[in-house]
Formats: sequence, structure tokens, C-alpha cells
Amino acid sequence: MRFTDLKLVANGHVLEVYEYEKEVCSGFEGQGGRRKNDEEKSERSEEIRKTSSAKARNEVRRQVLANFSERSKFVTLTFKENITDIQRANTYFKNFIKRLKYYLKAKRKWQADFKYLAVLEFQDRGAVHYHMMCNSPYVPQRDLLQLWRKG
Repeated sequence: MRFTDLKLVANGHVLEVYEYEKEVCSGFEGQGGRRKNDEEKSERSEEIRKTSSAKARNEVRRQVLANFSERSKFVTLTFKENITDIQRANTYFKNFIKRLKYYLKAKRKWQADFKYLAVLEFQDRGAVHYHMMCNSPYVPQRDLLQLWRKG
């Protein structure tokens, strides 16, 4: 068990330093606590969701900093049809990635390894869409529309 008030996270060319107001204990496993009633469980669940969401955002930000440059491209992929099924949407997305890789190698003669990071998100109406960052060269919008084929 150790106590610290600093946390260092290295990502590519970026070093993040977090300084805590109080020392944090690590390498320690708790033995549980008192039993919680339903209201406390609900509040705890919401707190866990918020913490998890913040951790996920930070991880995406770190991955972007470590793997992409200011010349990287950002693309939002939406569906014309109101698709709410994640498996179906992911199948369409995977097929798009395959077509895009082929396009980049065959049509653009681009030889670098294709890297991308995509985040699935739901619109207010429940429809799925994707935000994607990639290291590809410029692709005209009409070509992207042909490759995506869904909206």
C-alpha cells in the first residue's frame, strides 16, 4: 500500500500530471461496507455511470493525442434510416471501413497503415451515429458518401 498526491499519464508526446488535494491510497483492497438501501444504490449507480463516462472520454482523448496529428481527419457518419440496432449499425460501419481501406490503397495509392478511432453515439431520438478520427489523406465528400452508402 502506498500514498501519493500525484498521477502521471504518458500518451505519445503528451505527459499529463494530475495533482490531488489529498493523498490517495493505492494497492489496497477494501473489505466492503454497510449494506445500502435501494435509494443509495440508485445514487451510487448514477455516480458510477458519470465516473465511467468521464474515464471513457479521457481515454478517447488520450488515444487521439497519442495516435493522431493535426492533419488527421474527423468524420461523422449518420444513417438516413433511423437505425437503433447497434449490431446492425456496427456491421455497416465495419463494411465502410473495409471499403475505405480498399479505396485508399487502390484509388489513392496510399501505402501508410490506416488508423482510426470511432465512437458510437445515440441521437436524442435513439438513432445510432459514429464520430471517427482517422489518419487518411483527403477524401472528397462525394467519395465518402459512396463508400458509406447509408446516408
